[in-house]
Amino acid sequence: MTERVLGPGGGPRRRRLWHVFVVLALTGIGGVLVFAMGASAIGSSTFESADGNTVSNGGKDWESNAPNLSAANDAQTGQNDNSFGQGTAEGDVNVTVVTGSIPNSKADLGRFAAAGETIGTDSYLYLAWARENDSGSVNFDFEINKLAQEDLTVPGPHHLNRSNGDLLIGYSYQGNTLTPDINLRTWSAAGWSDPVNLSTNGCADGSGNASQITENIFNLGSRVRAIGRFGETGINLTCAGVVPAGACDAFSSAYVKSRASQAITSEVKDFIAPVHLSLSNCGALKISKNSIKPNTPLQASFSITGPNNYSNTVQTSATDGTVCIAGLVPGSGYSITETAAPAGYKIDNPNAVAYTVVANTDCSSAGLVTAAFTDTPLTDITVEAKTQATGGTQSSISCVKQGTTTHIGNSPEPDSGFTPNPKVEATGTTSGVAPGTYVCTVVVDP
Repeated sequence: MTERVLGPGGGPRRRRLWHVFVVLALTGIGGVLVFAMGASAIGSSTFESADGNTVSNGGKDWESNAPNLSAANDAQTGQNDNSFGQGTAEGDVNVTVVTGSIPNSKADLGRFAAAGETIGTDSYLYLAWARENDSGSVNFDFEINKLAQEDLTVPGPHHLNRSNGDLLIGYSYQGNTLTPDINLRTWSAAGWSDPVNLSTNGCADGSGNASQITENIFNLGSRVRAIGRFGETGINLTCAGVVPAGACDAFSSAYVKSRASQAITSEVKDFIAPVHLSLSNCGALKISKNSIKPNTPLQASFSITGPNNYSNTVQTSATDGTVCIAGLVPGSGYSITETAAPAGYKIDNPNAVAYTVVANTDCSSAGLVTAAFTDTPLTDITVEAKTQATGGTQSSISCVKQGTTTHIGNSPEPDSGFTPNPKVEATGTTSGVAPGTYVCTVVVDP
């Protein structure tokens, strides 16, 4: 039931480094789910994911530099508000979307937001939710999938795209407490695994709002949220064992659902349709190749090595002289070596060049660091001394680069005696010289 899904520029998200599909499950609370990461509680993040509001108290927050933020409003409450129907439970992959069937006793979602970042070797996911009613205890499910999901805003039957390693993150608190339990399940052919409590093992934090707040996440519209109608959580995905330190991993979509009770088999109802996130702990590497002559892109071959025995051979485009490789483990330790210059050029730098892959980047990222290489065009020089009278004269040729005394090519020519052709006394040839000034001296039969 999504009113709109926005990216950093206010437009629809198209790029996918990491897409998170989050489903919100509520027992008696309607709202918006947010994945947020607390600083001291879950690692080195400074995101304020456990203060129960959206404004900064010195760190990052939902309305202050939230990294890679996406957000969406739910469809308006009433006959057009969509939900899962026909007794859909979390273990089902074949589901039905219906409209206007959310009972008053069920949580009615209002807004959903997701953000995330990589800090050092750790990956962090931040989530937030808001609801439109007070429906008791909270039971939300955030489903995070590696595959893109179908358009769940369309009523009717749907097949949920799930694959091994997908995540189901449960957000729940009971009664008057605003401190949630955050539980993690993973998907396999056998269904969802048993839960792991991320709150007790220090990998997650979170809180509902303990006082009335006004929030306007991603400028989706200012809303006043009474106590208990907003909540957030932050998860260190590396601590949780989802993304190993320094690894490259990506998910494609996220959505949130409300669940009728704490039991995983209970009915799921309201949801906010999937949002696409520009979130990934992976990085990209870009190479550009040009002649020393301006605006002359070149096609050349390169070898790349990196962490975890990474090895690759690539070629720059003859059109723009670039090549980009995405989906790389972030960090230092990469080396780029030009192995073959285009015909007529020489490699200017035959040595390996160090490169650091920045996390949360892909080939379309603004400011992606480019490893720039140049090649030098080469020229052949031929100087000939030829007598008009057969055997009439004997000449010699010597060529040097201006300012030096070192002979180049086959200079001096000839060393002694006549050349086999009685009319050609000397031919000075020099192949593959770089741009510069060269001086050839011809001495004709003294």
